[in-house]
Amino acid sequence: MKNKNCIIVGSGLTGLFSSILLADIFENVYVIEKENICGGLLSSIKDDSGIIYDQGTHIPDLTQNKEIDKILFGDFKEREKNWNMLGISRSGNYFNGQMNEKNPMIDTRSLPSDIYQKGILELLTLTEKSSSTKLDEFMNETIGSTFTKNICAPVVRKFYDVELSELTSENFIKYVGLSRFIGLNPSATMLLKNISVYDEKLAFHSVDDYLDSLENSNEEYGINLYPKKDGVNYWINYLESKARKKGVNIIFGETVKLLNHSGNKINSIELGVSGKKIDCDFIVWSAPPNLALSAAGIESKKAIVNFRSTSIFHFSFDRLEVNDKLHYLWNWDKEYQHYRITLYPNLRPNIAPSENNISVEVMSSLEELESINSDDIYKELISIGIIDDSTKVLSKKRQNIKVTFPIPTFDFDSAIKENHQLLSSSFENIMLSGRYGGKSWFHRDVVKGAYLDIQKRFGIN
Repeated sequence: MKNKNCIIVGSGLTGLFSSILLADIFENVYVIEKENICGGLLSSIKDDSGIIYDQGTHIPDLTQNKEIDKILFGDFKEREKNWNMLGISRSGNYFNGQMNEKNPMIDTRSLPSDIYQKGILELLTLTEKSSSTKLDEFMNETIGSTFTKNICAPVVRKFYDVELSELTSENFIKYVGLSRFIGLNPSATMLLKNISVYDEKLAFHSVDDYLDSLENSNEEYGINLYPKKDGVNYWINYLESKARKKGVNIIFGETVKLLNHSGNKINSIELGVSGKKIDCDFIVWSAPPNLALSAAGIESKKAIVNFRSTSIFHFSFDRLEVNDKLHYLWNWDKEYQHYRITLYPNLRPNIAPSENNISVEVMSSLEELESINSDDIYKELISIGIIDDSTKVLSKKRQNIKVTFPIPTFDFDSAIKENHQLLSSSFENIMLSGRYGGKSWFHRDVVKGAYLDIQKRFGIN
């Protein structure tokens, strides 16, 4: 016999995925979404020419769990029909005036020779693992003061406009992913990466070197894929359709005003717009935990949280000068405003070569948002070699997102963890999921985490 009512707050990736699983366990599954569409940041738009772009770089990958992947991407025939199989994701980077099309990690050898020599010696000499939660201490103890000063500090200033000492090491690495660095030569790196302390801070010189290292190991690597049509929003539409076919009721334009509870169980919710009351046997919360605590009448830990804003410039050109393998490109160079470029022609070779379209992301403060303009970004693309000065813009579109990444300060980190723990311990019939679940950040890990939590609670096979 099925349980009665399940409520899921948030219709992002994990919310929709959880609703599909839980529809087999509960008679009624309700998804509450404050916007008028599903997906959150996993959305796509069209410019005036009908060309499709994503709201940022989103490249899904298989989880290697057959049941999860079947829900997310369909069976083999569906994947073959609807998805471009990319293999391992390929990204490059631009740093200190140099383009690297083989690896997203920073090449320390691009620094002046004396700084590089001093820095690489420090990196190799430091063999004790750092346990510091402070980013400046962690980096100084892991790679040394020279690379910390000449690489990490400028990158942090570019991304967050703060000093290293203000950030937690865990969340900086989680959000930005900058934990390994290129140095020495490929053969020396391959040898040193057999030693764990060096493996954790030295990057392979190319994706192909990484793949070669896996030939004789049992380690799995990600297999990326991308929709053949409609951008990443196709994924959300596919999951929404699958959820609706299972009887999931998606309620748009609503918030949760009250979580009514007795003892350690939530009995019902009250919606903020309609005032409707829905009985609740189980709830999946994929929004910030402080909102749930507030709705339950529990005082949450307060924190001053500052967010970065994002401008996304979408361009279609008559041609591109970049190679045909890169899926996206990081720009770590402090002299440039943009930090990431999505290269659709290599994600959708069945459609995009004729469009030569890219998305360029710029992070800033809210006050700086309007001062960033497409002409400056066009010049930056010429400067790093994505286009040349004779390249024509066929169409363009801009998106401004006022609230995107939180700055991962100690105050923010402490509040998130304390509120997560308080909410989890207050009620036995709530599951925190998504990026606010406190465990993971990337799509694959977040979805796997939700699957395992549901499996543990309800014993699904």
